[in-house]
Amino acid sequence: MNKKTMLLIIPAIALLACCIAAICVICIPSSYEVYTKQIQTAEKYLADKDYDGAIKYYEMAKAADETQEEPYLKLAMIYYDNKNDMKKAVAILNEGYEKTKSEQIKNALAVYLGSAESTTVSSGKTDYNSNPVNITLLNMFGQYNYEQYSKNYTVVSDNYSDGVYTVRYNGIDAEFSYNNDSAKVVDEKAMKPFSYSFPTEIKVDKISDIINLPSQGMKIDELKKSAGITNAVAKYDNTLKKNIITFSCEKCTVSVETDKNGTIMANTSYITVNPETVAAVAQKSKVSGKVISVTTADVVSSAEVVVRKGKDAKEGESAAEVSIDSGNYNVELETGDYTFEVSASGYKKEYFNVYVSGADQEKDFSISPSLAEGEIRIVLEWGATPSDLDSHLEGTTKDGDEVNIYFGNAIAVSGSSTIAQLDVDDIDGYGPETITLSRPDGTYRYRVHRFSSNGSLGMSGAVVKVYSGSSEPITISVPSDCDEWWDVFTIENGEIKNINGATN
Repeated sequence: MNKKTMLLIIPAIALLACCIAAICVICIPSSYEVYTKQIQTAEKYLADKDYDGAIKYYEMAKAADETQEEPYLKLAMIYYDNKNDMKKAVAILNEGYEKTKSEQIKNALAVYLGSAESTTVSSGKTDYNSNPVNITLLNMFGQYNYEQYSKNYTVVSDNYSDGVYTVRYNGIDAEFSYNNDSAKVVDEKAMKPFSYSFPTEIKVDKISDIINLPSQGMKIDELKKSAGITNAVAKYDNTLKKNIITFSCEKCTVSVETDKNGTIMANTSYITVNPETVAAVAQKSKVSGKVISVTTADVVSSAEVVVRKGKDAKEGESAAEVSIDSGNYNVELETGDYTFEVSASGYKKEYFNVYVSGADQEKDFSISPSLAEGEIRIVLEWGATPSDLDSHLEGTTKDGDEVNIYFGNAIAVSGSSTIAQLDVDDIDGYGPETITLSRPDGTYRYRVHRFSSNGSLGMSGAVVKVYSGSSEPITISVPSDCDEWWDVFTIENGEIKNINGATN
């Protein structure tokens, strides 16, 4: 039943509202599904450096599930790194710690505040006056692997040379080094650490980030009184030619230079942290879902899926064995970026970039049947909100036939031949919603309308894919300022033009 018919019978349906409401509850996506979709959309905006769009979707994800730590960390990063708003970043982290009690959020807050004399983390406090050692920062150094740093901080600079990878992050005044001397932590082919590797050494720029020193400095006996400090030893290092105090704290060994009297001073230029864990066992998470036809919204039972390591990896060996049964697949993967190659007999082969975050996730892939010569296929996909977006194709063939395809007019014909048709009309979020144009020899305009009253187009995460010929589809993302209508592109005698209003 199309939407036009549904609108005509609303008065009759009203009598059954209670029953329908009870049934609909079963069909509403879970809060976790909504959260996951919002996170995925936010990541798309962040990757495109559309920080306002990313903020909108991380806020929506936070509202969907306030116990998840990722939205708080990403929002703080955006405000700190890209908006230059430390106050907002700290406020978000404080809120996040109150809601989640996450150690990662607590650690991030300690880094953002650096050497502040007193740092308050919501209900938990770290008082550097009574305990001068930055326990929280060392806790992060002892627990974060390469993937966690990369996920939560923006890389300022990095370098690979002779098996050693070094990197600096915005918001952390330190240089992180990874090398294969004591364990296999660097992938020499990729010239980067494995996702699960810990730094072999962290060179901290300022002593004040680790120890809040009194004006007269600090000797080893005073340091030993600090909570969490063990194995404190003062010695002369023949290799460094320096007087050094070493101590253990939060699964780290810290080495700090002293003057000739054994006093740690505020102007010391040598302080290193060595996490006790260098390499960890790679953790795997499950990625599962189904392969869907864009023209029927049904599962493609003959689909095949191949997974390769890295983004846009269209060749090479499979990264893992994929189990697939009648179009439903699942695979276990380590944290990182992957390319999913999805194919089926009679369909165009497609590639999808997927980031595996360490938590189990569901990811469906929509693929298009092969096109007849000259055909153009338009596929709309989006998030959970708004629940209903509509595709509209309007125009005129070169013979003068009028075309107006939408939910209320699903097919346009000329004689016995089809000009265009609405293959799938999705009304409950995500898509696909598909139009196939068999006669592109004319002038057309493709638009998207927000049919639902909730949400806005700019916050929907909508993406349009345009298929034509044998080439890969054109992918177009919704601008963040769209509300009710989105003019996506025009077609002039089979050529895609004016994408998002940009003339070409």
